[in-house]
Amino acid sequence: MFLAFLLLISSCKPDVDPVYNPTPYQIKVPKFFPTRMNIPADNPMTVEGVELGRYLFYDGRLSGNTETDKISFGTFLENEKREMFSEDPNKQNLRRCIQQADFVLTNNNSIVDLIRQVSGILENIAISS
Repeated sequence: MFLAFLLLISSCKPDVDPVYNPTPYQIKVPKFFPTRMNIPADNPMTVEGVELGRYLFYDGRLSGNTETDKISFGTFLENEKREMFSEDPNKQNLRRCIQQADFVLTNNNSIVDLIRQVSGILENIAISS
């Protein structure tokens, strides 16, 4: 018993804060985007913080747990098709919304293309104003 107590005491170490050296995160701001960011000086962005944020954002366990979160991809596609071409004036009609939009972004799963599209829209806005 005394030996167990001695081992327990010797294994206890004083609390020491681990050394944390965060990596500063440099935001790449696309052309024509606002450069003034609301980032508190006492809480700067870090590579580790951005990585954690992405992880938490896509973690399904943290979602709002709404009914639309529980549908299959097939059901999502059916709903989108119905909403795209609905002729009911009381229902959503995405096709008409897209036709009335000043600018339309096409999602082809390329971040480079998305930035190109947004930059083109911003240039168009800057030229026309």
